[in-house]
Amino acid sequence: MPSIGSVSTPAFFTRPSASYSSLEPPSPNRSPTAVADISVNQALERAPVSLASHVSAYGSAALKYMYQAPGVVVGDLMMVDVPRSLVFTNGFAGMGMMGGDMPELQTLEGVWWKHDAGVGGFLSLTNTTSAPVTVGVRVLGAHGLPLPNQSVNLGPHAAQMFDLASLTAGLPGLENQEGGVRIQYQGMMGDVIPVGGLENDSEGYSADMPIWPHNPPDTHGKKHDSVSQNNEAAGMTMPSPVPWTLGAVGIMKGYPDPAMGFPGGTHFTPYITLRNTSSTPLLLKPALYLATTGESKTFSMPNEVLAPYETRQVDMAKRLKDLNLTDFNGNINVTYSFVGQQGDLIMAPGSVDQTGNYVFQVLAQTVNPGWARDVGAWTVAGGYDTMLTLWNPSNTTEDLMAIFYFPDGSGQYQLPVHLAARASMGIDMAQLIALSEPDAKGHTFPAGISGGSVEFTSPQGMSTTINLSVGAAEFNIENATCSSCCICCGGISQILVCPNPGYCPYNVPEQMYAEVYFTNGGSADITGEANWSTGNGTIATVGNTRGGNKGIVTGHAVGSTTLSAQFTSTMAAQFCICNGYCYTRSSGTGSGSISVEATPTNFHQVDESAEAGGVLHFDYAWGSSSGNLADLTNCTVNEKVSYPGTQNPYVWPDPPWNTATPNPTIAPNPPVPGTDGAASDNHSPGTFVKPYQAANFNASQIYQYSCTGGISGTLMGPLTISRSVSQNSNGTWKYMITKSGASASINPLP
Repeated sequence: MPSIGSVSTPAFFTRPSASYSSLEPPSPNRSPTAVADISVNQALERAPVSLASHVSAYGSAALKYMYQAPGVVVGDLMMVDVPRSLVFTNGFAGMGMMGGDMPELQTLEGVWWKHDAGVGGFLSLTNTTSAPVTVGVRVLGAHGLPLPNQSVNLGPHAAQMFDLASLTAGLPGLENQEGGVRIQYQGMMGDVIPVGGLENDSEGYSADMPIWPHNPPDTHGKKHDSVSQNNEAAGMTMPSPVPWTLGAVGIMKGYPDPAMGFPGGTHFTPYITLRNTSSTPLLLKPALYLATTGESKTFSMPNEVLAPYETRQVDMAKRLKDLNLTDFNGNINVTYSFVGQQGDLIMAPGSVDQTGNYVFQVLAQTVNPGWARDVGAWTVAGGYDTMLTLWNPSNTTEDLMAIFYFPDGSGQYQLPVHLAARASMGIDMAQLIALSEPDAKGHTFPAGISGGSVEFTSPQGMSTTINLSVGAAEFNIENATCSSCCICCGGISQILVCPNPGYCPYNVPEQMYAEVYFTNGGSADITGEANWSTGNGTIATVGNTRGGNKGIVTGHAVGSTTLSAQFTSTMAAQFCICNGYCYTRSSGTGSGSISVEATPTNFHQVDESAEAGGVLHFDYAWGSSSGNLADLTNCTVNEKVSYPGTQNPYVWPDPPWNTATPNPTIAPNPPVPGTDGAASDNHSPGTFVKPYQAANFNASQIYQYSCTGGISGTLMGPLTISRSVSQNSNGTWKYMITKSGASASINPLP
């Protein structure tokens, strides 16, 4: 996944109890677009002796990095058991990227199914916080039959494992063939990370259990979890149902391409498991597309209705037979469309061979436009290869740019892609690298390259949206392992109000800005496109007229309030997470604070006088823009005097002076508090030296103020201060200083 010079630190939590230990291996300083591999086993082997007692058979890992926006670093955690041909993959979830700003009831829904009678599995729960969390776990059968809720207390950074057979033991007969799991807790999204897997180690079968967030919580889910009643009591409302389409790209069917190296006779059958996570029936409209590079072929399949909380294994063999596709060999794409809430449908697609050993999982994903699609990592090392399947789900042609980033961040390889309407194409990474064909800029893949990342955008970059769904899988024929790669919905990762905190002078318009950060590290100014607002209009208001005063803040009272910029778009706020929903929101909002500061005003001369010794004296006074001097507690007043030229210090003409002054001179130090409302200024003659001779010079003076937040300005000036030494007609010498029509002198000079 592309990133911009971030420093990533993996941390491993190794003991499933209230106490925890973290082990941090060397932090890879990731240059842009770089990829790093970290072995958990090797990291644990390097653990200090003091941590040896904490090392356990399972635990959790955290990936931490510093950058001004989330989403620019992506990580996958792969667990491989080569002797038993088992593999499980889980993506790191971006904390704070998917939820709101306040703790609330979080609901996650999962789906499990039994490919055959020998399939079991596991469910793990990890507390990612430093405080205890109570988690509710409820298992449901195929037709939504709920088992009693189990309450699990997780200590700080603790992990706990559950055997699927034990969790489902109370389900009778057919209810125990497939079903769901609901996980709920109070907190922030990402405070608890659930991971599940299905396995039959006697045949080498393994598959990840999809577990997806289902927020906002299902307020009508009282039937299955009493904690859901809290949502209704809190006045939470459900948004209106909207159309959704989930798709699976690159499902293998029939005999694979011999170039992939599978044993002779290997034959794949697609599978799809669906789960309705809502309490209302869900009407599904499925469609099937043959993954061909030429003219697309689309097939309609009968509508399906899932009862509330029902889980169903689709009979894909029958569906394909009904479409006369029993003998088809190749890849297929399947979509399910429905109207409901985000997360109402969970889809677990893939294909499995006749032995149950080779399982090609496919990551279900929302089918909608976006700025980019990213595959966080691909590999061709250690007997692995990566297969990418690209599908244009729209009715128009799509031109794309595939940018393959080298793992050390040293460069990239660009591949133009043209997809006809509904058409697909496959990219075998090992074969693409072996071609050694230079791209349009003359770049080729480096010799011995082992992996990298890839981003798909329009040829113009993220300035234009694309219609693209991507399937990606890493597979090892010898080990009989295959895992799906996380497909990230590249796009907006964060919207920022700049500057933050912001400051504006009382009753003086001040321009603020809104900036959007993308998951590839880029950014764009959206000041003119955002919908601006303030939290308290009596303190400050903000302009919101397109083409006019967008983002211009005017302060009406001294104080602070919030300033928000909402960016509304069908693709706003797409986050990089490794599950089916891109979590596309109808809008994304950046918030900050704005403080209105009173400033000194009406700065004026009160008096002037010629003092003894050639000193020219001035008295000044000022008021507050708010009408109250007490509001100037964050402001100071001083002078700035600039002398001829750039030499610092400035040396007065010598003779007749023997004086040097900082250039410019800023005085006094410390400056005068704004709340004083008055100050005096004395201009001295300097030190004289004989023999006298005629000389003169001018200095330029301003009076200025400075307030919190960088608010500053000129109160008066520039004023000219003139000094001279000249000879009288009687042969004596005199000194003269003038400013603002006033003067002082020493006549004669001693």
